[in-house]
Amino acid sequence: GAKFWAGVCADLANRGIRDVLIVCCDGLTGLPEAIEATWPNATVQTCVVHLIRAAMRFVGYGDRKAVAAALKPVYTAANAEAARRELDAFADSNWGKKYPHAVATWTAAWERFTPFLAFPPELRRVIYTTNSIESLTTSSGRSPRTAVTSPATMPQSSCCGWRSAPSRTNEPATETGTEARRARTARPKAASSKARSSRTGSRPSPNSRSPTPTASTPTCKPNTK
Repeated sequence: GAKFWAGVCADLANRGIRDVLIVCCDGLTGLPEAIEATWPNATVQTCVVHLIRAAMRFVGYGDRKAVAAALKPVYTAANAEAARRELDAFADSNWGKKYPHAVATWTAAWERFTPFLAFPPELRRVIYTTNSIESLTTSSGRSPRTAVTSPATMPQSSCCGWRSAPSRTNEPATETGTEARRARTARPKAASSKARSSRTGSRPSPNSRSPTPTASTPTCKPNTK
């Protein structure tokens, strides 16, 4: 909530952050207001990718690809005026009439979305989403932990973690999630089948012949009467 994010921003300001240039938020309640209250000159904008996902929640699965293509002219427009015309055109189209809640999602976030359009395309590719930051922090969290013995070693530790994080474009091919799950489930099945075969190895097969009677084996004499 707003109180929590206000405390976070106040703590960052007390630790020495005097100003923030651009902040890309992913729809967290109270965070934009807390940032503007702490750093009045900061530019706060909504993550475009999260905004598209929020609009797609009201769209049928079979129509999502077409609706996403119809919304692309909105966030690729040259300026805010052109983007507004594209959003109005989408609202008047068949997709906009079929999914009015998707239009309402963009309209509600319009004031937080338009600062993104004031930047040139080169900067838009950097600040239009928070996914790159999430990917970086996730990769550094998976990297081997290094010991931080003093504040001076903290930057070196972070750089080592980020450098060791695999690149999504150049990383070698690995098992997919489905293949990994199959491999994990195949091992216990193989082990259990071997255990069953070892336990039942001494049992006679149902199709095996009955043993021949011996002297100690009781036999049934035929009734001659």
